[in-house]
Amino acid sequence: MDWSFDYLQRSGEGDPDERTWLRDETGGSVYLRLTTRSIDQLGLKARDDADFRRGVVDGGYWLREPGPNCEVVIAYQGCVAPEVIEAAGRIGNDRRDIGVLAITSADRLNSGWTAARRARARGQENAVSQIERLMGSVSRDATLITVTDGHPATLAWIGSVMGHRTAPLGVEHFGQTGTIKDLYRHFMIDADAIVAAANHLSAGRKIRLAKQV
Repeated sequence: MDWSFDYLQRSGEGDPDERTWLRDETGGSVYLRLTTRSIDQLGLKARDDADFRRGVVDGGYWLREPGPNCEVVIAYQGCVAPEVIEAAGRIGNDRRDIGVLAITSADRLNSGWTAARRARARGQENAVSQIERLMGSVSRDATLITVTDGHPATLAWIGSVMGHRTAPLGVEHFGQTGTIKDLYRHFMIDADAIVAAANHLSAGRKIRLAKQV
């Protein structure tokens, strides 16, 4: 929020930030997507290192950093965090080095990626965006599952960053009513659906505890 209020009031000019390749000095609007769902912050209050703070502002950070033999990465945005964390625990029984990527701003990640590619096309070969840094260490053989309670295309593009096989989960139509559990099951963004996506797309034996969705 500190960064957001500062960003709203900026009106300067300057070159792109060579970390994000965004023109943050010009400032602009900030879109906050809120939820009434109460979610445990999972010890994030204790994280106060510089890399974490930069990741939050730049658009994403590793909630669970993938290991060297990562087979599945789950990238999520917003209030589906409890379902993602449950699914990651279940998938981790039968897949190695699971990564969980928390997306704080799909817009900033995508804009930075686009700007960095444009800069490289103009000869700045060292231009690297935040999402490229995050996904660059993940094995090309890993399966990427993206999850959001918005349209699946919001995060599906992340699979194109490094060429990962991707299963985008999200909400394609609106207007339904029900409990969170019922709606997440209906739209296939609950823990069972995430586990099923890993079962169907990632190599290896059938994941235990997976339910039919």
